[in-house]
Amino acid sequence: MNGITPTVCGYQIRASPPPLFRLAELLNRWKLRGGYRLGTLASRGCVVEYDLGCGFRLTIPIYRADNRLSRDEILRYETNMLSVISEAARSMRDATLIDCGADIGMISVMLCRQLPAIGRVIAFEPNVDVLPFLSRNLSMLPCPSLLLGHAVGNYVGAGSMVRPAIDTSDHARFFMPDPAGGIRVITVDSLGLTGNMVMKIDVEGGEYAVIEGAVETIRQAPHCVVSLEAHSGVAQRTGHDPVESLRLLNSIRQFRFVVTSCTASWELTSLDQPIFLPSPTVEILNVIASAVV
Repeated sequence: MNGITPTVCGYQIRASPPPLFRLAELLNRWKLRGGYRLGTLASRGCVVEYDLGCGFRLTIPIYRADNRLSRDEILRYETNMLSVISEAARSMRDATLIDCGADIGMISVMLCRQLPAIGRVIAFEPNVDVLPFLSRNLSMLPCPSLLLGHAVGNYVGAGSMVRPAIDTSDHARFFMPDPAGGIRVITVDSLGLTGNMVMKIDVEGGEYAVIEGAVETIRQAPHCVVSLEAHSGVAQRTGHDPVESLRLLNSIRQFRFVVTSCTASWELTSLDQPIFLPSPTVEILNVIASAVV
């Protein structure tokens, strides 16, 4: 960092986590007691900038439980999803990455690292607590970027962020329409984007609304790839299975669908059945939709 110690949100940025944080990693990996608590204590007030290789860096507030990740964990994060997106978008040129639910920008950084076809990034994130980190991470990308501190949906107006009772983490918060709310919401279509598109949608049950507000953007794109998170707990909360979002995409234009988990990938050949059958097991998948051209 050229002898100067930069800060973000008043925290000095470290080049590596504290030694006790790395010890906590080992305890967790070996499934030994005390690892989580030690990691919480060791990461207090700690912000780390990881060198991810290939000229890419990621500034991450490991003091936040949602972002308490080591460099190795980041490099292993959603590798199947990222690989399928990269393969689907390999023929693109000068694509716009639209990151809906960007958080600190980790997926944006990892996709730009793997996919040179991305020519610019537009990131939506309504959580003001992470915007300084998202701003810094976008600023270090080799392409232009635009940070929009808004929610994204199927109308232009206002709303509120709500925490579900079963999960109080920031990553579980979801957007609800609310004329008196303090969060602005806009549509992807309101941006008037043209050209090739890669969209990542991770908005805790609002995926259908995001697609409704992006119909023209998806329709006009010469090449288009859309990645959606599919969370069984969210489907249970909303009463809507992720297959409804896939059917909506297919009504706009024809798509091919690949489902990814932490360990595998498989093609989804029919939209006749729900993604999730009733089950007490929490399952988190990603579905990558590639427009047929």
